[in-house]
Amino acid sequence: MSAALAPNSNITVTLAANGILKINGQGGGYQVVPPAPASALNGMASVNGSAVVGPYAFPVTVFIFSGSTALLYDFDWSLDAYSKLISESPVIAQQNTPFSKSDANTDEVSLFTLDIPGNTLTPLSALRIRTLWTVPSSAAAKRLRGRFGGTVLWNLDLTTHLSYPLEFVLCNRNSMAAQVATANNLSWAVPLASNAVQTFTVDFGTTQQLTITAQWPVAGAGSNNMTLESVIVEHLKLPGI
Repeated sequence: MSAALAPNSNITVTLAANGILKINGQGGGYQVVPPAPASALNGMASVNGSAVVGPYAFPVTVFIFSGSTALLYDFDWSLDAYSKLISESPVIAQQNTPFSKSDANTDEVSLFTLDIPGNTLTPLSALRIRTLWTVPSSAAAKRLRGRFGGTVLWNLDLTTHLSYPLEFVLCNRNSMAAQVATANNLSWAVPLASNAVQTFTVDFGTTQQLTITAQWPVAGAGSNNMTLESVIVEHLKLPGI
């Protein structure tokens, strides 16, 4: 996940066990705050170019603040830490800070990204992606997409909805590069969907980046927003496989 922190602002984020938080920019700083053990705390530190927080063997809370210029922050894992993380919990990424896209233009904007290192998944692994959206109720289309590079997983247009929970499941088919997945359908009750299941050939033997985007196909006055409220990504696999 990557995001920008506007000038002269702050945010509090949760860093998962074995996670790494990368902060880039000039000015501002960060602090790892309790309840982490005192011996593991970084104290208040400034950001002048780049800073790396973690990894810790336990979840921590990080307070980030910017100066006169914006800061960029990214969650990441080394392959070893990433493998340890997913062996302890199926949740490999979670974003609870809302990010929005206004109707000021028709650009497709990324609201969430996650890099999955090559060979993290197994031939029998599955990814479950859960998102929660808030949108204004109007006839204007609000387009939601999920993708691995140029491979589009879902492409959905909301209209008079107010909120939308989306759960998408992608299952490897005894191969690192062959998958079957949830239908591309707005129905929250997937068994009732009128569309057929989808198949893909994403190669998880190499690093793949999951991107969740928002787009207004028709521009408006810039006063309307679609908001990605939360994301949870889980790696599902049998123990020892």
